[in-house]
Amino acid sequence: MEERLEKRCDDIYFPFDVRLGGLDSQAKWLQKEVKAIQRQLASQHQISASINRKHSKSINSKAPASTDKHLVASIDTTSTPDDEQMIQNKMESMHAELNELSAYAYDKIGWHQFNIENILERLQNISNAIQKMDERWTRNDEATRSFIAAWSRMCRDKVDACFPTSSCLSTN
Repeated sequence: MEERLEKRCDDIYFPFDVRLGGLDSQAKWLQKEVKAIQRQLASQHQISASINRKHSKSINSKAPASTDKHLVASIDTTSTPDDEQMIQNKMESMHAELNELSAYAYDKIGWHQFNIENILERLQNISNAIQKMDERWTRNDEATRSFIAAWSRMCRDKVDACFPTSSCLSTN
């Protein structure tokens, strides 16, 4: 549980590290894919040059140029950026993206901070109102208790006046 919470905190406070690692692995994967495609095209070129079953021999004994040869020749392997240049380009684009994400995050943090301050102010106002109401209720409760005590004394005195206590009727 603690490890999951720690990872979540890392994702919240350090999202750029996670994203940067993902982009690095994606760049490596893309480089491997490009090399695999180049190897595949080169091997297809060798097969089509040695075994050409698609085209029959020409009457003038000039064989037409293979489509595969044309395709392989049209792929310019020298103009593909080298690994360092590709990584440099990726890093520059990631840097720009990280700057945008950073600006967005700071805007959101500022907005949330404003909301938190607003909520704290509202909570303080509510707390003050509750305190005032408690004071009023306490005063009202005291006044009610005082009234009830005075009323009950008055009623007891009237009852005592109408009905004398047992000491008056004692048979001593």
